[in-house]
Amino acid sequence: MSSSRKAASVLVVASLVATASVAAQGARPNFGVAASLTVSTGDYHRDPSGDGFNRGWQGMAFVAFRPPRWPVGLRVDGTYGENSANDQLKTALTASLGPPSDEKTKLLGANAD
Repeated sequence: MSSSRKAASVLVVASLVATASVAAQGARPNFGVAASLTVSTGDYHRDPSGDGFNRGWQGMAFVAFRPPRWPVGLRVDGTYGENSANDQLKTALTASLGPPSDEKTKLLGANAD
């Protein structure tokens, strides 16, 4: 047997052993978090009268795992974010409602795939 065939055979056996040992360890979940800036655009940023929302923030957390013997993994994540009203919208709301207002848009979401 040539040295290249021996090397290829050793690599095949090593990869099969490594795959079997990883599969025997079970599925370990992965966790993660993220944060980002949200940028309002179009009428959400400013409508024709100037009312709208400023930049805001968004946070996300997720868990991902692959059950044993499944060909695909699963992931579930949740998000939350806020955008505060711009000065023009705050002024308009104060004029129509009376007391000063600090309005925000709050978004909550989830995803499973």
